[in-house]
Amino acid sequence: MKQGKRRCTPEYDLRLSVFFGITSGMWMNLQLDYEFMRADREKGEAIRKEVQPSAA
Repeated sequence: MKQGKRRCTPEYDLRLSVFFGITSGMWMNLQLDYEFMRADREKGEAIRKEVQPSAA
């Protein structure tokens, strides 16, 4: 597997959290934040042009 391509799994998150003595879920939240930032950087502008806000 290439470096930087493996996703954080819930099990791996729990293992890291126990090892470092921190709150579980932190590693998965970091992964999700990274993925949101990457999606926005790569496709955000096109999506904002394409999708119209709901009028509700």
